[in-house]
Amino acid sequence: MGNKEKTGRYLYCIAARPPKSQQRQSEYQKINFGKIGIEKEQVYTILYKDLCLVVHDSPLEPYKSEDESKIKKWVIAHQNVIEKVQKKFGTVLPLGFDTIIKGDEKAAPEANIEAWLKKDYSSLKETIAKVKGKREYGIQIFWDPQIISQKLIKEND
Repeated sequence: MGNKEKTGRYLYCIAARPPKSQQRQSEYQKINFGKIGIEKEQVYTILYKDLCLVVHDSPLEPYKSEDESKIKKWVIAHQNVIEKVQKKFGTVLPLGFDTIIKGDEKAAPEANIEAWLKKDYSSLKETIAKVKGKREYGIQIFWDPQIISQKLIKEND
């Protein structure tokens, strides 16, 4: 990604912050998680009401590489950020790898993010409440249809 101008924000997840009464004053402000992002990018929060979006400054282009091990490192870094945020805030809504919100001549990326959060605020709060205390896992099963077919034919008329 190198020296390209960083006019976008790479999105990791959305979290609900605890009410002010349940946290120290410093926790209700922007949080800097350090250089824990993809390619050691600086990860921080963008706040909207009682939600925070976890991001890093990013060029507009998606992460691309022919090197499969590099892509795996990026995906693992993405997941590690989500896990660290989850430890701090509890429930999070993870966003997919390579989700980038851009700025343009009319608005900075933060203005576009705020417009999105304002528009979808109720639904995001509802979704966070619905998934509170739950985790999501992806499972892949690889199988040879020919072997499975033969096994099914033998075991099931």
